[in-house]
Amino acid sequence: MFSFWPKNFRFQMVILVSVLLVPVMIMAFDITFLSRTDDVLVQDLENKLTRIVDRMSNQIQNQVTIQLKENPELDVSSALRKSFEEGAEPIVDINKRVRLGLYIVEQDKIYIQGYLHENPPPGGESPSTRLQRIYNETADGIKAVLAGGVPITKLGKTWDDRFLEYLAPIRVNSQLVAVVWAQERMHPIFAESANARQIILIFTLVIFVFGVGTTLVSIVSWVRKVRHIRDGLIKLESNLNSPLPDMPGEMGQITRAINKMAASLTEKELMAEELRRAEYLSALGRFVTDIAHELRSPVSIIQTTVELMEPQVRNQLELKECLAMIQKQLDRHNLLTTELLNFGSPTRVKREIFDLRELVSAVTSTVKQLFRKNKIVLSIIHSEELPFVKGDQEKLTQTFMNLIINAIQAMPHGGTLTIETFVKGDAVCVSFTDTGEGIKQEDLTEIFKPFFSRKTGGSGLG
Repeated sequence: MFSFWPKNFRFQMVILVSVLLVPVMIMAFDITFLSRTDDVLVQDLENKLTRIVDRMSNQIQNQVTIQLKENPELDVSSALRKSFEEGAEPIVDINKRVRLGLYIVEQDKIYIQGYLHENPPPGGESPSTRLQRIYNETADGIKAVLAGGVPITKLGKTWDDRFLEYLAPIRVNSQLVAVVWAQERMHPIFAESANARQIILIFTLVIFVFGVGTTLVSIVSWVRKVRHIRDGLIKLESNLNSPLPDMPGEMGQITRAINKMAASLTEKELMAEELRRAEYLSALGRFVTDIAHELRSPVSIIQTTVELMEPQVRNQLELKECLAMIQKQLDRHNLLTTELLNFGSPTRVKREIFDLRELVSAVTSTVKQLFRKNKIVLSIIHSEELPFVKGDQEKLTQTFMNLIINAIQAMPHGGTLTIETFVKGDAVCVSFTDTGEGIKQEDLTEIFKPFFSRKTGGSGLG
């Protein structure tokens, strides 16, 4: 590693981040300032060329259309060329560096008025060579207009500079017969901006390569230190009296912590006590989290019901229904609170015989306001031969409520929840199916483990 390179990992990260931030700042400067300058220049020039071409296009179309009405045997190509030359001449006299062009489809030929440059290319060029060069420079734009039938704007490149061109179709009797365009060289600032961008790109690339190289050097150094720690741990596994070698920076803190941990391994009784305490705290935390999860459902229902009551105060029937829902959920809330206070005693299961269809109906009726608010369509399918079941209605109510709430949360934009009861062998089954995204295949083996959840803020105890 370089002798000047800091040993502290934090300082290394600060340097690396600072180096890698330089290209980002440069790109931000390019996007914020240089791009805006180019956009302003292009927009002003585009507006100018659009006005010229629209004027030319309308003038040519109107003149040729009128001439065809007067003389149906008129040669359209000749009329197009004549109208173009008559209209283009005064425009190029006023706009000295604007070049106008006309492509006639029938002839597959172009006609040009005006010049982009005051001087010809080095070595000069004949009129036919100039026409061919201009055609090559504009060919892509002509093809695009012929294919799409709509005006386009594009940047072109001539022998010494870039130019902006605006091309538009000319239609006679609804038939595309020609393409007219106007071109003008870009402002010198645009060329300077392009050169500046190339310099910035090269500089950014150099900084990025330097940053990547520095990062690789840092990674190699850390990998070497990790290998030393790995080899030391292998020795430490067989002999606790073989401490890890001391290192500078954060790695040194890790090795010292490992050495200290190895020394404390001899105090087995203390470790056992700490383990028992950790297990006790873990069990307590699991229970409290479980209760907190159970309390979410009635609280959310109460909140939703209150929100729905406000615009329906005048409707007494709806008000009574909402109040009944609130009271029912408050009863459940109190019951769960009692269980929290008595968590040290074994949970009693109250078994009774009841109609599962009535239980499903009662649970779904309780949360129907949630279905309405979240645009959920509920479908309940009961088996005709469904017998009475024996179980704890309150526990099943909690379970069904959790499944319904999870289904609603899995369909944030609405959907369908299907609840089906059926008999399978000696068992009575209840199936909950929603149209949400579903569970990933790799998560199916994990969903019944405590605290496993893919939901933001989820406890994994539902």
